[in-house]
Amino acid sequence: MKELETLCKELEQLTWKNEHMGALVRIAEYFNMAYYYAIFRAIETIRDAEQCMPFDLSGYRNRKAKEMMAAIKERYGEEVHDKIYSSL
Repeated sequence: MKELETLCKELEQLTWKNEHMGALVRIAEYFNMAYYYAIFRAIETIRDAEQCMPFDLSGYRNRKAKEMMAAIKERYGEEVHDKIYSSL
């Protein structure tokens, strides 16, 4: 669980710096969720090219983030989900 606590601290720092995409990428990386990792990295690429987060892309990102968090809850339990969620 110490690794999870370290991750949560990292997520808190990222979101405090308004790096929400970086936090989502880090979560996907930590839990070896290659599908979500690829999606969030692609969203970062588009955001960087546009120099902002397009509104419709933001909605897609939010849907995928909820989907990923639901998968974490299913695989690792509510306690792990809640710790991650509260760090965002």
